[in-house]
Amino acid sequence: MRSKIFTLAFALSWAILSYQSSFAQLINHQIITVNGGKFEFTPPFTDYVTVQTTHPETLETTIQGTIFTQSVQDVIAHEGVYYVSSGDSVIKFDGNTHQRLAATRIVGANKLALYNDLLLVSRQFPAVDSFLYILSADNLIPVKVISEVSGESAGILCSNGIAFVAVNYGWAGTTGKIAQIDLNNLTFLKEDDLGPEATGIFNIYKTDNQIVTVNKTPWGGTNGFISTYKPLTGQIKHYEINHVLGSGYGLYKGQLFVNMDGNIGTIDLDTYTVADPDLITNPYASVFGSITSAVIDTLNSKIYFNAGDYFSFGQGFVFTTFGDSLGTFTSGISAEGITIDYQRMEGASTQPTTALEIYPNPFISQLNINSSKDVMGIEIFSLSGQKLVSDMPLNKSQINLNLSGLKSGIYLIKVSMEDGTSLTHKIIKR
Repeated sequence: MRSKIFTLAFALSWAILSYQSSFAQLINHQIITVNGGKFEFTPPFTDYVTVQTTHPETLETTIQGTIFTQSVQDVIAHEGVYYVSSGDSVIKFDGNTHQRLAATRIVGANKLALYNDLLLVSRQFPAVDSFLYILSADNLIPVKVISEVSGESAGILCSNGIAFVAVNYGWAGTTGKIAQIDLNNLTFLKEDDLGPEATGIFNIYKTDNQIVTVNKTPWGGTNGFISTYKPLTGQIKHYEINHVLGSGYGLYKGQLFVNMDGNIGTIDLDTYTVADPDLITNPYASVFGSITSAVIDTLNSKIYFNAGDYFSFGQGFVFTTFGDSLGTFTSGISAEGITIDYQRMEGASTQPTTALEIYPNPFISQLNINSSKDVMGIEIFSLSGQKLVSDMPLNKSQINLNLSGLKSGIYLIKVSMEDGTSLTHKIIKR
């Protein structure tokens, strides 16, 4: 009898656990973008860093707050909180209320990485020493300063209790190194010099049993290098890429996504050769703008990125990892930080269900709109607020607009739904 009761209790417990697990899923809760603001060289400063969130389905964007500094270096999110590295400080925010939870001053704060209850912060100019800080991830109080790291540093990778730090010595560097720190004892282990091919070492990733680094092309250069490094053997290999390399955006399905000649390109991680140099072309190239930040949504095979000219409001874009456009969202000036806030949700998702796709963007004459709800009205405005187009598509969810009469420029399109809701996006006419 006791055996039967135990068996029944176990079965019920397993059923409850399975039921709960089936309703707990990791989702893309929001895209967090941090805008560095307008380049202002002398005080008084009038523009500051802003934090915004974008809904992954509707692409609606909300400004969540201001940080009174002049630049942004990084943003990372984990388990309902996010951290921003912003010039001379590091700030922790609640991922749902966006309340500031903690802050600390670190001049030259650069890239961030989390390891258990620790937050690692690399440093760059104007820092002249102590190029790696280790903070409490809870309250951002410094736990240890690693003074042995020999120069300005960038990307950080934490793996198997070791932190690997990209040491590039700033814009004047002539070599690239990887520093190693024991994260259990918080002690410096060593630095390995990868050689002049690793000049500009910036991003650092792990694949299989080795580390992959993206080495930014020095100013005026015409090619770049991807380096691999095996920590156990010290083996180093360099792969020359005949394109100008910028920031790396991440690894996904055997490919490295990287800024290549100003576009988003891919490198095959089996052969370390260029797979596609312009998978996604820079939408701001014609106005001398740049892709300012990008992140890969590995759960949904998407790329979110920002582009702009650093002096005026930019634009956010969503593409598939195959290079197909999915839509746009609003971003601010110098949107140089972006991350995805993955959260575990219990039960059914409470996110809004309206999905709106506007493409191509930028467009030449034809603009297409696909909506998960019937559209009642479309209005297009200039950035000064003047209404230029008004259309009533009679409850259609798929609309094709001929906008050949609009001059080249940036506009706002407002799409009104049958249920009374509306969404506004920025569009670009070539």
